[in-house]
Amino acid sequence: MSQLHSVYRRLYSSEAAVTKVFNDLSQAANRGHISALCLLGVTVAFDTIHHSLLLYSIFNSPQMVAKSEIQTN
Repeated sequence: MSQLHSVYRRLYSSEAAVTKVFNDLSQAANRGHISALCLLGVTVAFDTIHHSLLLYSIFNSPQMVAKSEIQTN
């Protein structure tokens, strides 16, 4: 996994990712570089999801079925 990926790593969090982005932007500004940051709010997208259908899809995916079969054996 790349050192830039903070998802699913021990001792990493959203705060660590935000701090890294802020630090990178600050360093670029100090060097006189132009930077842009685009933040997208995706919470509204989750309001349109049929949650019971999503959960059914997740728990009946081939990966989850295989994992549950391994755990029961």
